[in-house]
Amino acid sequence: MADPDVTIVVVTYEHADEIDACLDAALAQEGVACEIVVIDNASGDDTAERVRARGDAVRFVEHARNTGFANGVNAGVRAGRGRHVLLLNPDAVMEPGCAAALRDHLDVCKDCGVAAALLRNLDGTAQHFARRRLSLGGLLWDVTRWGRRRDEARRGDRGHAHRRYHDVDLDGAREPVRVDEAAAACVLLRRGDLPEPALDERFPLMLNDSDLYHVLRARGLHCDVVPTARAGHGYGTSLLRLDQAANRAEVVAAIRLYTRKHWPLPRALAADAILLWDALTTTVDYLRGGRADYLARKNVQGILGGFGLPRGVKPWLTKPRLFPRR
Repeated sequence: MADPDVTIVVVTYEHADEIDACLDAALAQEGVACEIVVIDNASGDDTAERVRARGDAVRFVEHARNTGFANGVNAGVRAGRGRHVLLLNPDAVMEPGCAAALRDHLDVCKDCGVAAALLRNLDGTAQHFARRRLSLGGLLWDVTRWGRRRDEARRGDRGHAHRRYHDVDLDGAREPVRVDEAAAACVLLRRGDLPEPALDERFPLMLNDSDLYHVLRARGLHCDVVPTARAGHGYGTSLLRLDQAANRAEVVAAIRLYTRKHWPLPRALAADAILLWDALTTTVDYLRGGRADYLARKNVQGILGGFGLPRGVKPWLTKPRLFPRR
């Protein structure tokens, strides 16, 4: 039997309510030969039973513990044989022809390293999933609670559902759009372009895709959003399963690892200062009268946890270090 053209890798953790729709759509893709590899990170619900019910139509790998998204992707890539690899979130549902459209774009555009489907929320509205690469300005205005509140106050309520320093608005796009990064919910890459391993497992949950995009950019490859390839995506449903403080700690710890890996040390230290400033200003607001602000408290606990400091909530999987290694 000839090798498939596309290996679809799906990493799951307690996605029983979404996995059937995801796999139904993946199995229905036409115009390209696909194989599906599902990696389950020790789900406690009946995700595994639902995947096993697919029989030989899906290659299924069960992990004994939750090893994280990056490790799951790497296991799926190794298990597959396709010339291309499609990273698909379990809460993403591809429309007919999505995989073929992504493959066709990569075949035509040789300097494109990532072809991303145009994502829409489950209610059909445009989803802001493409983003600019991490910068100090984006970190201040889009990642910190302090910055986001002040940015919203400056520009007022003008119907912006996205963060202007971070997200790219693709609503109405008809032709491929080059972006810095696209959330890896439904993206296709050539197997030969992937590093080994595909994702750096020091980023088990967050920023592993940003790290991959950085590697590909250094090789002269860019990311395109392909409007003819579409998928519905339940944005953020995976994160809703995590405690807010632990989720914040994951983000902070991942940012600090990313900046140490890819930025000059003075710039990485400036990023640390911005995050600690966010913790300080949020604490001041909380003590001044917002003690009932549950999210403010979680934000501070998460930032402290991302630094590995006392009174912080630890990240779920990322190892927090006060002084991350470069």
